[in-house]
Order: sequence, then structure tokens, then C-alpha cells
Amino acid sequence: FPGQIDDVCIWDKALTPEEIAALYNGGVGKTCNAVEDTSGGPPPTITSAQDGPWNTGSTWDKGRAPIASDDVRVKHRVTMDEPFSHMGVDAKTVTVSDGGILKFPENVATGLDLQGSLIVSGNGSTVDLGTPGRPLREQTRVQITGNEAQMEGGKPPGNVPDCPHAKPGKDIGVWIYKGGKLSVEGLPVKTWYKLADPAVAGGKTLMLPEIPLNWRVGDRIVISATEGPGQSEERVIENITGKTVTVAEPLQYFHRAFFGYYDPVSKSLKKLAAGQIPPPDARVVEMRGEVGLLSQRITVGSPEDAEAKKTRAHMIMTCGGKAEIRYATLKNLDPFGKLGRYAFHVHHAHDPSTGMHVPSSIEGASVWNSGGSRGIVFHGTDGNTATGNFSYATRDGGYIEDATEHGNLFERNLVVRNKGPMPDAVTNQVGVEFSYDIHMSAGLWPRDENTFTGNVVSDSEGILNPAFVVTPLVRSAVKGVSATVRSGNEAHTNAQEAVAIFGNAVGSFEGALFWRNGKTQDVDLEGGTQVRWSVYVGNGGQEEVAKNDPTANQNIFVA
Repeated sequence: FPGQIDDVCIWDKALTPEEIAALYNGGVGKTCNAVEDTSGGPPPTITSAQDGPWNTGSTWDKGRAPIASDDVRVKHRVTMDEPFSHMGVDAKTVTVSDGGILKFPENVATGLDLQGSLIVSGNGSTVDLGTPGRPLREQTRVQITGNEAQMEGGKPPGNVPDCPHAKPGKDIGVWIYKGGKLSVEGLPVKTWYKLADPAVAGGKTLMLPEIPLNWRVGDRIVISATEGPGQSEERVIENITGKTVTVAEPLQYFHRAFFGYYDPVSKSLKKLAAGQIPPPDARVVEMRGEVGLLSQRITVGSPEDAEAKKTRAHMIMTCGGKAEIRYATLKNLDPFGKLGRYAFHVHHAHDPSTGMHVPSSIEGASVWNSGGSRGIVFHGTDGNTATGNFSYATRDGGYIEDATEHGNLFERNLVVRNKGPMPDAVTNQVGVEFSYDIHMSAGLWPRDENTFTGNVVSDSEGILNPAFVVTPLVRSAVKGVSATVRSGNEAHTNAQEAVAIFGNAVGSFEGALFWRNGKTQDVDLEGGTQVRWSVYVGNGGQEEVAKNDPTANQNIFVA
């Protein structure tokens, strides 16, 4: 070897490509010890030294388990063994980096309570709250909170290379970026059902069409309004016998379950008795309330008192970060009035090195907010999926933000009690970096070149808050990348419009059922999208819509 070797170093781990590149590009005078921390997490006060349990001292470089004041760094395979029943904070922050894995056991009830962010950064770095082949069967909690100063402004603590959106320091949340992954898999549940029989006021029984999958006594549920806005009810399950669910407190309101068909002769609905078959080619109409599950075995969120203390966290996947969530509750992840800080937020999740979209998925989840901000949001990222979820008390249950996104799927989601836009007094605060978009809220936003099918929006409240808002892609967006599908959706018992159509949106809104909404629809004069092959029953202003509806749309209107 005709040369010299200078500054020899040996590491106790394999360097990441980013770390090798930082050394190579460091220039003269930069020693090999100066490997830059690219995770974006705070400087650790304790770091994993080897694989092992969380509460075992030998797992950590300090020879002890983490304590409440620690900024923890996980670079190995660490198994969480903190009991679910424990009280108190486990750490200030946790950053999983350098291919580390924080794994929660499937058959032991555990919990992790933080006063700062949970950060997952770097290829192979994973928080493992279950996988499809290893669902968590016991109660599991990841609870994140902070203080008021940490929630204001979202200023980054330092440099997160190649990821300008990542601000995990003062902006407390679940941050997944730069190849990091969050995997969540609980026992399979069906998060919502239609009522099989009416539920009467003063009664305690709910008849479902099938035995509720993995629902439990003590779970909290919501029965959606059917007779008027504001009549959705939260209850606790007292007993489950077959298809019958009994709640602990009597219902205050009646919740309908109508099975029938449209009779073109009388231009009315005819009720079907149990087992009765509708006439051939009849348009079947079912107006049934829903029962949605709020509490599941896995919960990721902020504590109940977090809003009063202004300490609610959020969840964001960005810069190549990815989440795959199935069968879990996301609770109180909605910091009040914070634009860009939502319960499940895929935000420009492109791989920094390739520019490729890195989509995320959420299925069978209960998104349980308290009206602070949006629920499921796909922003600047293609190919995400949201299927079979129940969103409750959000502001925008499902939102596609920039109107440049393609190929996202919202299928069979239920949104109940969606809130209207923030009042001006909240949204126009001077000096707040993330003030809220005041213009409009909606249960779901089925934009062009995305698929929305089989979704239901019920009991949305407030003004400027339609059940569905149809809009086109923005002028600068690439067109013709994906199909536009809006089929089989339903809106009932909402205070405002069932559907609002703005701009020259393409495609059609078809096979829908709109019943007992305060208003029928609002269509911009430009409107390219037409409502077709749909049924309208008892909506406000319906007569005017029916009078102007083209016969070719083949819609049915029933008073």
C-alpha cells in the first residue's frame, strides 16, 4: 500500500450510508469521530448498548434503565417491558435511529409515557407495536404529552438533514421520517356496523347484523344520529350476547334502521319486512344508523387533560417515513388550532434520496379526537390508503390537502360529529405559526384522481361544514395520473349540505344516499361533476335540487 492511513477509528455498529457520506464529504481536518447525528432527535442522555429489555440496566450505556428526564436513543433491538398499569413518565423523548427497533410484546400489557416526541428516523429504524403476523393481544399504550412552551410555534431544535418538515424538538408528536417506520397491529376488529333493528329512546340494547368482532365489555362506542343533528350518543358496553350489544346507560334518542325500496308508481319508499324480497329491479334503500367503536387494545395518543394544558401531540410521516396502522385507537392527537398537526398525517413523504412517494396506510382504526384539528390527512403524497376506520369529533375526518395528490383510497370509513371550521377568534391569532385554515371543514374531501367509495358521514355540525366537498386538482397539478372514483357514499343527519361541488371537478358522484341532511347540495356554477344514480330522502332544500336535476342523471327524490 503506497500511502498513509490517518485517523483510524473503529465503531461498534455499521455506519449508515448517510454517516459514511458525511465522513467522505467532510473535507480536510474532519476526524472520523465527528460522525454527524442525522436523526433529528435531541442529544441523548442515555443510549442502548446492546439488545435487551427496556428495564434492564445492561441494555443501556449508563448501566441503568431510562428515567423521566432522559432523552433516550434506541440503536439496538429493545423490548418494552414497562407494565401498562404503571404510573409516571418513562422518558422525556425516545429517538429510534441507526436501524434500532423498539418492540412491544404481543401477550403482555405494556405502556410507554413520554413528555416529548417519539422519533423514528433512518432506514430500518422501527417502532414495532405489532405486525400482521404478530398482533398485540393485550392493552398497550403509547402516551405523549409536553408543556405549553413546547407546543407553541414548532421551532426545530437543530438540523434534520434532507427533511425541512421535521421539527420534533419543541413540536411534540410522533415523528416518522427518513426511512423510519411505525408498525401497529392489534387484534382484528370491525370498527363500525349498521344497526340491524331500530334502537329506541330509553332502551339499552343495540342489534347488529353480525357478532361484533373482538368488541369487549367496557369498550366505549358511539351510536350515530338519525333523527336530527347533535343526537349521536356515546355509551359504554355492558354486555355482548351474540349480535346484541347492551349499553350501561339508556339511550336518549331514537336511532332508526329502515330497510326498503323505492316504488316508482307512488314515488315513495316501501318498507321491507324481515326476509321480504324487493321487486325485481327495485332501487333498494337502507336508512340505518351506525354503531362505531372508540376504544381498542392499542392506544397511541395524549392524555385526557392534554387540551386544557395545551399539550396535545400529533402524528406525522414525512421525508420517506412510513406508518402501517391496523386495529388501534389514535386518541387526542389533535392540537387545537394547529395547521399541519393532525391525528394521522402523511406529509410530503418522499424519499429524500430518490424523490419517490412513500405511502402509508391506516385500517380498522378509531380516530378519537375532540374537535382540535383534522383526522386522517394525505398531503403531497400519492398512494395512501384509509379503509374501515371510524373518525369521531374531528375537523375534517379525511382530507387530501394540496389537491395535487393522486391514487389515494378512502374506502368504507365512518365519520361522525365532524366539527365546523375554527372560529375567527382562534384562527387569527397573531404570532401563531400553525393557525388553522378557516375557510371550510368537511367530513371527507373526495378530490379528483383519488378514490372514495362506501364511506358514511353523519351528524356533522356547524356552518361551512358539508358532509362531502368535491374539488378538482389545482391548475399546476399533473392530470390524468389516476382514475377518479366517487361511488356508494352516504351522508345523513348532517346540519349542512350532503355534498358541495366546487370548481370544474371531473367524473361523477354516483350511487350515493343522502337522507335527512339540513341542506341537500351546493354546486358551483363551473361544476363539471354531476351527482348520478343517487337517492335523496328528506333533505333540506331538496325540492329545488330536484327541479333543476337533469333527467339523464337518474336520481331519485323522496320527500
